[in-house]
Amino acid sequence: MKRLSRIIILSLIFAFAVVLTVFSERASGYAREGLSLCATCIIPSLFPYMVISHMIISGGACSFIGKILPIARLYGLPRDASAPIFLGYLCGFPVGAKAACELYKKGALTKTEAEVLISAANNTGPSFVVSVIGGVFFKSAVFGWILYSAQLLSSLIAATVVNRLIFPYKRRNDNTVRVCESNINFFSAVSDSASSVITVCGFIVFFSVIFGFTLPYITEISPTFAGIFSSILEFTGGCEYAAALGGAKGRFLCGLAVGWSGLSVFCQSCAFTAPLGLSQKRTLC
Repeated sequence: MKRLSRIIILSLIFAFAVVLTVFSERASGYAREGLSLCATCIIPSLFPYMVISHMIISGGACSFIGKILPIARLYGLPRDASAPIFLGYLCGFPVGAKAACELYKKGALTKTEAEVLISAANNTGPSFVVSVIGGVFFKSAVFGWILYSAQLLSSLIAATVVNRLIFPYKRRNDNTVRVCESNINFFSAVSDSASSVITVCGFIVFFSVIFGFTLPYITEISPTFAGIFSSILEFTGGCEYAAALGGAKGRFLCGLAVGWSGLSVFCQSCAFTAPLGLSQKRTLC
């Protein structure tokens, strides 16, 4: 079975390489569209927040945030683990997951606690949902706020159910996480965040190429199915396609896209969690 899976994956990779070679001009155009999306929407709404989140975690502000907003206690986590959850709600994908990984690398969390925290902290932020999805795609900031609020509430409920009922774990009695080092380094924050944003944009460009090649054919079969496919693959493109459909159907598909967040965002989070050996089974649930 393992050998068969490997053959299938390699065959798909080879087929994709052939498509890129034969239709190289189209592939370049789709890649440019992804780069344009990164330059106009993703980097402006993500990079500054990544810098701030890096300085918050490295500066030892977890205790302060945990005292005023002890949301991590909902999931049985130490109170001070609230900082990555707060940053996830404020900054959007994948800042919360990256902040959780930073705490784990500092030795402040156990492996299980880090995995729980990632599942709770990986959320959309108001900057992108309200200004881009609501304001640009749907021409309604009000809809953007409704969408963001619904996603925030559903995230709270889903993360609580997953980590309390589906994958319960032994919780520590200690109420704090102990960050080993508190050192705000602006230069390190900027360079590390720039590297992280490039990683995020790399996945967005890659999925933009897949999106461009596959969507026209799926749209011919069923526009609704194309919207579902878009939402599963890449949530920004999915929301844009949903806005083009319009009406109640478009708003529903947009909610689906934001709620799942897309395979692209999941891969972005894996880029930070996989090198640390952290599982995302809780996030998938």
